[in-house]
Amino acid sequence: MTTVTGKLIGASNPQRVEMRATLVDVTGKDAVGYVASVPGELVRPVTITPDSDGAWTATLTANSLIESDAGDTLWAIQEGREKDGTPIVTYVAVPASGSHWVGSIRADLSDTITGGGTVVYLPGPAGTDGEDGASAYQVAVANGFVGSEAQWLASLVGPPGESGSGGGAVDSVNGLTGAVVLDAAAVDADPEGAAAAAQAAAISAAATDATARVTAHSSASDPHGDRAYADGKLAKTANLSDLPDPATARISLGLGNAATRNVGTTAGTVTAGDDSRLSNARTPTTHASSHADGGSDPITPAAIGADPAGTATTAVTTHSGAADPHGDRAWADSKFATTTALGTLNTTVTDLDAFVQDCLTRVAAIEGGTAWLSGLNVDGNAQIADGDLTVKDVDKGYRFRRGGSALDLEATGADLLLSNWSGSGFNGTQRAYLRLSADAQNVQVAGPVESVAALYGAAVHKLDPATGVASLGGKNGLTAVRFAGLKATAGAPTTGDWTAGDTVADSTGAWWLCTASGTPGTWTTGALPSTGGTISGSLAVTGHALGQDFPAAHGAAAWCYDPALAVNSTQLTAGTLYLVRVNLAANVNATKIYWWVANTGSGATTNQNLVGLYDSGGTLLASANVDASFSSATLKTTTIPATALSAGSWYWVALLFNASVPPTLARASGWTGVDAAANLGLTAATSRFATNGSSRTALPATITPASNVGTDFAGPWAAVGA
Repeated sequence: MTTVTGKLIGASNPQRVEMRATLVDVTGKDAVGYVASVPGELVRPVTITPDSDGAWTATLTANSLIESDAGDTLWAIQEGREKDGTPIVTYVAVPASGSHWVGSIRADLSDTITGGGTVVYLPGPAGTDGEDGASAYQVAVANGFVGSEAQWLASLVGPPGESGSGGGAVDSVNGLTGAVVLDAAAVDADPEGAAAAAQAAAISAAATDATARVTAHSSASDPHGDRAYADGKLAKTANLSDLPDPATARISLGLGNAATRNVGTTAGTVTAGDDSRLSNARTPTTHASSHADGGSDPITPAAIGADPAGTATTAVTTHSGAADPHGDRAWADSKFATTTALGTLNTTVTDLDAFVQDCLTRVAAIEGGTAWLSGLNVDGNAQIADGDLTVKDVDKGYRFRRGGSALDLEATGADLLLSNWSGSGFNGTQRAYLRLSADAQNVQVAGPVESVAALYGAAVHKLDPATGVASLGGKNGLTAVRFAGLKATAGAPTTGDWTAGDTVADSTGAWWLCTASGTPGTWTTGALPSTGGTISGSLAVTGHALGQDFPAAHGAAAWCYDPALAVNSTQLTAGTLYLVRVNLAANVNATKIYWWVANTGSGATTNQNLVGLYDSGGTLLASANVDASFSSATLKTTTIPATALSAGSWYWVALLFNASVPPTLARASGWTGVDAAANLGLTAATSRFATNGSSRTALPATITPASNVGTDFAGPWAAVGA
């Protein structure tokens, strides 16, 4: 198995996010997958529960182990849903083993899926560097060269060629004839490195000269003497005092004469910001007559928005003389509300009628159920009469509805979870117990489920998903039956830890009860019916049923018949494979094969004398060499590798001998027609006594049971044991 890890981002409560890993084909549809190494086992979806910080871990079957009729498969990891209900899915290809972050094994579905589809498989980790290859010299040595590496290099240089003529041949170089060594002097070139040295020297000289010139410039008393003005004006040390005509300069700069005025309070001075003339009280010159009627600038009532003279006097007189000037504002108690009556929060109310009307509107909205409140806290009992309690937003919600035919707890937009917190204020540990699925009529219960006679009483029935056991029953004080599952093969369990009381059904419909805890525990199929009945399978007998001896009474698991009936013997034919069927009544790990030499043989051919076990399908399960075992006449016990044999099944003991004198083995009847009588009602593929091939020198890995041929005697006698 492979561990895959990931982390949810942004979830306020990761443990409530729906997460699972499901096997899909390359179109994204759910697929059925198998694991060949575990017969009958399906690759099931895996439920994932994140930690409180969003981190999650899942153990998934590697893709390389999964076989599917759909072809290539991927794991689809669902991490919650979008607001419209669409699952949020990541597709991954799970490596063979190890622990992998989901981002490193993420896969995309192909955009061009055809036929069985195409999977974009992820590259595996980089391999280790390979060994360096052999050098050319080492290759030469490997191919027969003798000598040092220097000698090998010299061998690569051929003899000088003959001097060419024409065709671009050169007779002299730069006036030199004969054997000319081409060096820099031969072609009037500078020696190697001369140019680089000259360049470095030039750069150094230029840097030295520049430094000297800057130093001289900086230390000169007047480095710019050629820039002096003829009249010597505008020297920086004069601070503009050497201007010949300041007034003209001010005019040129547009400064006016304010710059030459002193600050003061008299005529001809500039007013300062704190001049008292700017802040002292001044009485305007009398000029009211100019605004009066007939003045130079009269102000009329209309000019200032006033009523004509006498209008207010007339209105006041009319109001005072009215019998009920405020008839439309009368109150039942003849009072107007004061700020004390309204409360300190409403001291700014100026329109009492509008305020009261707003209050009435709000109260009506609350009573009518149309008001939206940002929050509601109730201290004490709360009651909703003739209505439903609904809690929702734009995405999901739930309600308690009494308007239907029953009392309903309903949800919309998401799964409905029932959970409980360990803290009194919805804090501590939250445990989710029940999930009602929104997208299918499906209920999930997390944890054990107990059925009790009264709340907080002892459990009478219990379903425990952690152990896979359903404990049911207990009438009249009896102990509950622990149903532990269905076994895919026949017989009692042979592996795993089991508890006394566990009950298992096998593939044949037989029920097995664990009577003692252990690995795999002690199992029984129960007692025979006291009033008769039919036993359709094998019956394991450990004692002397009906006064007869059976294999278990002799410490054997099964034999072909009571050895007391082996009253004759037959010399076997060399190279012929003899098969003797034994029927298993109980599970056993067989480690021994019993056979009986009546008269010795001799001259064994090495490694060609063998006994073994085949299953009913013809597959060789175990074998052992018996080259040295038939030199004496006696009962033989041959040890084989431990082999699990199942109750209710049958197997063949195989015997093969090759010797100058093959052994003579004990057997039962050899009368004419015994091959048909001993195999009465059986096909060749299910024969009790048969041969399968001749001239054999070894036990084949498989045989074809349908090719069995009945023997002319009932035997040889054989048995198996633990």
